[in-house]
Amino acid sequence: MGEYLRSSSYGNLSSCLTENWGDLPLKVNDSEDMVIFNFLRDAVSSGWSPADLTFESSSTTAVKAEPKDEPAESSTCVNQPAHQIKYKKVKNIGRHYRGVRQRPWGKFAAEIRDPAKNGARVWLGTYKKAEEAALAYDQAAYRMRGSRALLNFPQLIGSDEPEPVKVTGKRRLEPNELVTLDCGGKRKILGNEANNVAGLTNFGKSSINRLLQYILELDHQVQTLQSYVRKDECPSNATLIEHNTTAGIIRNIRDIPPIHYTFQIESFSSLLNSKVKTFESGPFEVGGYKWKLSLYPFGNENGNGYVSLYLSMVETNSLPINWEINVEFRFFVFDQIRDKFLTVQYGDGVRRFHKMKTKWGMDQLISLDVFNESSNGYLFDDRCIFGVEIFIIKGNSKGEIYSMQELTPASTYKLRVENFSWWKRYLESEIFTIGSYNWKLMVYPMGDGRSKGSLSLFLKPENFPFKSKVYAEYNLRMIDQKNGKHHEKSGQSLFDNINSGWGFTNFCSLSDIKNESNGYLVNNTLLFEVEFIFISIVKQY
Repeated sequence: MGEYLRSSSYGNLSSCLTENWGDLPLKVNDSEDMVIFNFLRDAVSSGWSPADLTFESSSTTAVKAEPKDEPAESSTCVNQPAHQIKYKKVKNIGRHYRGVRQRPWGKFAAEIRDPAKNGARVWLGTYKKAEEAALAYDQAAYRMRGSRALLNFPQLIGSDEPEPVKVTGKRRLEPNELVTLDCGGKRKILGNEANNVAGLTNFGKSSINRLLQYILELDHQVQTLQSYVRKDECPSNATLIEHNTTAGIIRNIRDIPPIHYTFQIESFSSLLNSKVKTFESGPFEVGGYKWKLSLYPFGNENGNGYVSLYLSMVETNSLPINWEINVEFRFFVFDQIRDKFLTVQYGDGVRRFHKMKTKWGMDQLISLDVFNESSNGYLFDDRCIFGVEIFIIKGNSKGEIYSMQELTPASTYKLRVENFSWWKRYLESEIFTIGSYNWKLMVYPMGDGRSKGSLSLFLKPENFPFKSKVYAEYNLRMIDQKNGKHHEKSGQSLFDNINSGWGFTNFCSLSDIKNESNGYLVNNTLLFEVEFIFISIVKQY
């Protein structure tokens, strides 16, 4: 198609149509516009020309062609076969600017290749002058590449030069031209031009009029869609994606119903009359979790004038501690007239549900004016249907929950060892509980094998839960039963269900224990004590 648009036949046709009607609302990169162009080309080749439909023009307007290796050609439009038309050269646009292409009908398009998109071509806009398009390219290139950019007008970067003005719309037909649009939306040929239609061949009359009507119909649809976007609404019968940048919301129309959950409300007017502020669905399961929908018919505190809809997680007590779920969801409102669904979702995607935030939704799902209008199909025969799709993003992350508890007053446990000289291996205390966990004291009167001539003393966890960890700060002491000068050592250790305990291999030498002046061994009896100062709980998930 690109090769055809650069051919002389296009220049001939473009000149022919332009001098009679002005710029046609056709885009080179629009497939539908090119279908129209092909029909018009065939009509001109068959001997038809706009001169048959319009008053004769006293002057001929030359159309500038898109620059290429060979200059384009144009011709004056006359009512004669294409093979008899004489061609003449058209002046070149002069200087060629970087990033600028001339349209076949004389406008200038600016575009740039974006390195962040693998060199994909990014369209910057269409401009009346080549210099304006070149300046638009310079500004985009400088934003992308900075001082490394190759520019058309480097002296203008950083100056107060205003933004180039884009060509934003198609040229509208004047009332005295070929066709017009009356209040009823019908197209008709005006005045004396209708007499010229009779001079066309059957091919010309049937094809060209249909094409002109089709062109105006497309233009009318574009204007309609643009008006909806300006109103921040989306018509039910338009396949339009609307980006609401302020709220970060995307709205779309689709045929497929929601795959996870729908709920239907009958006698919606009765619900409104009851002044119920919130209507909640029953719980339903998606992805192994329980959910519910909460509908606010009059909007919540932030949705005055709108219908509000929220998705909530329920029955979360059975979930692990510090649970967290990343979810992407979209809401649905059913158009019962056109059998289509309006979808509404966050533009930035994922929402994080956790213990402190179990509810997400839309304050402004759909305006009440649009929803209550029966012709839109959302509220039809006093019935409405809503739905939701929920996509859970699961991860394999692991972690720990750490909490510290200061024991005030300190928790202690005492162990009495009688007949000390009789014990050769080791002895254990009974189980005692500190900080909701079970413990034991282990005493090795002759040492644990790693020490010589010393008593070993250890604090041992007992029956800890699986994967549980406890950090403890403690004091292990041997009581001076005569003088009150106890022998003490402090420790800080992390206990779990795997290790056999923490303590001191060389807690106290046997010679000091047997020295009566120290007061440790009285009547062949020793007294031991453990004191817990801090205790923490570490849980994995």
